[in-house]
Amino acid sequence: MNRVSYSHRSVQMILAALILMLVQAACAVGAPQPTATPTQPPPTMTDTPVPTATETPVPTATPTLTPTNTSTPTPTKTATPDRTATAKVKAAATLQAQLALVAPVLEKYKIPNTSGGLAYYANLPKPMEVTSYNSFVYDFINDDTFTDFVYHTDINWESSGGLAGCGLVFHSDGDINEGQYYIFALMRLQNAPLWEMYYVNNGGWKSLGHNYSNAIKDKQGEQNELVIITRGANVQAYVNGTRLTEIDYNKLTKGAIAEMVWQDSGVTSCTFSDTWVWALK
Repeated sequence: MNRVSYSHRSVQMILAALILMLVQAACAVGAPQPTATPTQPPPTMTDTPVPTATETPVPTATPTLTPTNTSTPTPTKTATPDRTATAKVKAAATLQAQLALVAPVLEKYKIPNTSGGLAYYANLPKPMEVTSYNSFVYDFINDDTFTDFVYHTDINWESSGGLAGCGLVFHSDGDINEGQYYIFALMRLQNAPLWEMYYVNNGGWKSLGHNYSNAIKDKQGEQNELVIITRGANVQAYVNGTRLTEIDYNKLTKGAIAEMVWQDSGVTSCTFSDTWVWALK
């Protein structure tokens, strides 16, 4: 009895479980299901160009502003040029250059460079010309008077006449017309160059010597180096390194120096260059 009852009860329990499952299944079938949201269709491809990649700009660094110094700056002292000192330096440099040109000539004539100093130097050639008949022109080199000296110049000459020349006035008292002075002159003759020396006093001319010399170059445009050396009454004259004369004449021992051009006729020109005077002690 108990075993049947137990079996019947088990069947009842199983049936009850099945019924419950069916009811749940029916409920599940009958319940409304959520509507699925339609999926968006894939975008249609168009001919829109693919954008070109653009480089991302690098941010520019903002400069750091330096605070402005609002204080008044201290003025920098500017050295005032010493014009006098500059002029002295330039003059010294010029003198050194001139001495470099003078020294070989002094050595050639055995004049020690400790025997005096440079008293005059012409930086530029000086052309002179005479056009009048039987006349001469002259030009003093400066206002100084010289006692013992070495005078040097290079003379280029040209002449349309047959009797003409270039020369030097020295130991002059400054008055060519009525004063006293010496003249040393080079003369151009046809194939016979000549030199002459005179003492002039108030228009009167006294010859102190003359002679022909092949040391004198007398062709048109040729150059002659003239050197005059005076010591007291002694006067020596050289042309192109050759001594033409040496005299002792004590009428004049000091005075001014002038360069001259003279002729008998035509037109004569003389150009004096590399001209200087070395004053002897």
